[in-house]
Amino acid sequence: MASTRKLNTKDGTPFYEISVSRGRGIPRLTTRWYPPAGWSQKAIDRELVKVAVEFERKVKAGEVITRQEERVESYRKALEAAQIKTLKQYGETVFMPSLAIRCSENTRTGYQGNLNKWIYPVL
Repeated sequence: MASTRKLNTKDGTPFYEISVSRGRGIPRLTTRWYPPAGWSQKAIDRELVKVAVEFERKVKAGEVITRQEERVESYRKALEAAQIKTLKQYGETVFMPSLAIRCSENTRTGYQGNLNKWIYPVL
């Protein structure tokens, strides 16, 4: 169950802190929600419940993680990439995905064809 509490910034702007517990020994995840100016308290309460339920759903689904968990995950992925032993593994897990970011589909198809036809069989 998500818990909410009303706080104020240094300049007096109200905001709501929504926190969700993930279990014993695991740090709580929190987020802030700033209500739009001019809303009545009833409208704020109604929208706050919706935001809190959505945040709790994301936490339970694993879509929201802490910065420390992000660093651990990126470190684990870097270790996996470092354990690549063959050129083919490097091409499939590092080289071709990096091309997906900066090259067109035709270029990637041509590179993949050259790798499959000429480079992989020789090595």
